[in-house]
Amino acid sequence: MISVSVFKEPLVKALAISLLLHGVLFGVLNNYNVRKPVSAAQEFKSVQIEFRNVISHLVESGGPSIQELPVVEETPEPVAVEPVVVEPVVDAPLVSESESPIVDDVSQVAPQVVSQVEEGTPGLESVLTDSERNAASPISPVSQPGDEYSDLESMSLSNIRIPAPVYPARAKQMGWEGDVQIHFTVNSKGRPDVIEINQSSGYEVLDQAVLDTVKKRWRFSKENAGLKLKKTFSFRLI
Repeated sequence: MISVSVFKEPLVKALAISLLLHGVLFGVLNNYNVRKPVSAAQEFKSVQIEFRNVISHLVESGGPSIQELPVVEETPEPVAVEPVVVEPVVDAPLVSESESPIVDDVSQVAPQVVSQVEEGTPGLESVLTDSERNAASPISPVSQPGDEYSDLESMSLSNIRIPAPVYPARAKQMGWEGDVQIHFTVNSKGRPDVIEINQSSGYEVLDQAVLDTVKKRWRFSKENAGLKLKKTFSFRLI
């Protein structure tokens, strides 16, 4: 901050000069009123002389001096510079041709997969459904267990119900014929049990018709419990 004392002395001198000039002018005007009037040129000349005397006095005394203010230079603060870390560049390892992964020849595997798919794909020439193919496929006959089963037709049993199976309509349409022989045992409730096909007709639909009829509709007397019987059914188109 600038001190007030720097401008104090010049201001005092300037104020003194101003008061001195006002006093001179006041005296001149006062004399002008008391004395005889003089011409304007003479009055101006007298004021000019007085003013010159004041100026010369100020010049001889050196006049008000203005002290120069000290110049303060700002010193820049040092800025901290962070060191730059340069990471070394590492070249990627070169992979030689001998280290490259070996891939099996795909051409050796592809034919095997295609051949397996072709073998497992069903032919398009077949028109029959799954049930028709099963019905038309021959069924291997069960091995005969000997003569332990008695022929039902040669026995005289009372209180029995043995209706004949119905000829399947599908078999009639396809013209399927055949003979079916079954073995079974009469249980304690008079029902056929452990029913087996001893001789197949060659068509599942005919064999299944016999099994369903014997199992669901045949009934025997409880006195016949334990009997082992056999029965042959013939399917013929008239």
